[in-house]
Amino acid sequence: MRAETARYKILSAGIVTLLLLAINIPVHTVTGTDKTTKYTVIFHDDFDDNIKNTTLWTEVFADGEWEEKNQRVEFELVENDSYLEEGIESIPFNVTFSSEKGLQINWTIITDIGSTSSVGTVRLRVIDNSGNNWIDAQYWRYHHLFRYKDSIDNKYYTLKKNVPEGIWDNSLTIYGDRYRLTMGGIDTGWINKTIFPEYAQIKIQIFITNAGSTHGCIQRSAFDNVTVSLIEEEIPSPIDIKWTYPSSNIFERRMHYPYEVKLNVSAGALPDGEENFTFGLDYNFTPYNLLGEKVQPEWELNENSICILSNSSHSQFYNFGTILDTTITSNETKEWNFIIFNRWNWIEPWNMGRILSIVYSIITSCSGTVYPELSFYLSANNYAGYASIVSQFINAIWHLKYSYSGLGNS
Repeated sequence: MRAETARYKILSAGIVTLLLLAINIPVHTVTGTDKTTKYTVIFHDDFDDNIKNTTLWTEVFADGEWEEKNQRVEFELVENDSYLEEGIESIPFNVTFSSEKGLQINWTIITDIGSTSSVGTVRLRVIDNSGNNWIDAQYWRYHHLFRYKDSIDNKYYTLKKNVPEGIWDNSLTIYGDRYRLTMGGIDTGWINKTIFPEYAQIKIQIFITNAGSTHGCIQRSAFDNVTVSLIEEEIPSPIDIKWTYPSSNIFERRMHYPYEVKLNVSAGALPDGEENFTFGLDYNFTPYNLLGEKVQPEWELNENSICILSNSSHSQFYNFGTILDTTITSNETKEWNFIIFNRWNWIEPWNMGRILSIVYSIITSCSGTVYPELSFYLSANNYAGYASIVSQFINAIWHLKYSYSGLGNS
């Protein structure tokens, strides 16, 4: 049995070595040209539990009623010919403000949930612990409009008129030198004002106000889905990195012949004129059987490949997984070629004579070993033995798919 197993391993290894499906590895490009914004949620309440969460909110305006029901927070005020407020304030958040760092608040307002009053406001205010710095965004029910003001000039600005009562999604983005408000899809654009100091404790207030004079008339409005996120713009790197991998199709490549993985690094204007840059290459692979299914081989896959790293000035042997370093200067471009030899599952350009030779070798091998045994099992109606032989043939490793990754700064 041991000799039989060894024979099938040898046969499978021969098939692996001779008739492998070629690899398709796409070009992977990483560049530093696009500015991106990172969002980190630090506070969220969707009010779905219909329970007041006093660990998140404190009632700071108490002229009316505060309830959590219908999976939202609801406020109520009854007109009595005086200025009234009802609402809650969040726990404070430590925020760093700069031209790249800040805060974003998202929230939903439901301006009317059964009011008999036609006046009042539905408001969100962002305020710091001093109480002197703030931004106020609101829906004014009496005039049906979105408006806002800030602590710089304490002056109202109209964002949109003729806005009907309804459910409106809103967002407020605040950096150290600017802010931007969107209410019901209407956007202010960037407002270039510095509202908060660089380091601040910020709180969110959601509330309603009413100064109506019709005694007994009720204003009822609601809020939902309040989310607070820290935001940070990632400054694009002045260094662009591009990896290029070869691609191949079946019968395009022949084993043992070298192929290249290329790294191109281009620098723009660097802050200090030059910068240390680290790079390297590593890989892993996944074996597949004849049906394209992942398989676990019975023996260790030792490929013993060799890699030479070269650029315009020199070449050297390279061990996969090693991180190297270099210095790149402003407006400089460098390129390295990782030249790989003896990767036994990679197939370089074929010719028809080689294909026929491999097919002939496999047929010869099968006729001398596998075919007689299959014939024996079939003649003896030993279908289990037949299935075992076929299974070993199918589950041999026919293809190894490689995945490469850059190391260090690359």
